[in-house]
Amino acid sequence: MNILGNTFGNLTSFEILRRLEKPERSKRMEKLLTYIENFKHRFIGISLAFSIPFIPSALVNYACVQMKLPTRTRILATLIGVTPLSVVHAVSGDLLLNSRPIRIPLVAILALLLFISLVIYVIHFRKEKNELHSSN
Repeated sequence: MNILGNTFGNLTSFEILRRLEKPERSKRMEKLLTYIENFKHRFIGISLAFSIPFIPSALVNYACVQMKLPTRTRILATLIGVTPLSVVHAVSGDLLLNSRPIRIPLVAILALLLFISLVIYVIHFRKEKNELHSSN
């Protein structure tokens, strides 16, 4: 339920942003757009951006508006991107309410997966940043 709520919420946000007047681009927005556009596959960039809790989903939705992604690609990227955090939120919340020893390893595995995705993001971002500096 959490996954569907996050997915539909982001898709609704996208539709609202698409109909609004385009705001001035901030440095943060430019950074995110550049980051996603530099991915070989934008689908992966969008999915990864949705799965990182430090990046506001409204900013990712705005990036989708700017890139004019096809509807199917946007829906799948959103669904795949919000799934890890939605599961972590749901399981950790349930774990706090109903503490069962069997669930602790599951939460630890999910937290580890979240940490690994964050490390991949940082490594990829640094690699792309170094490539941009070396090409100038």
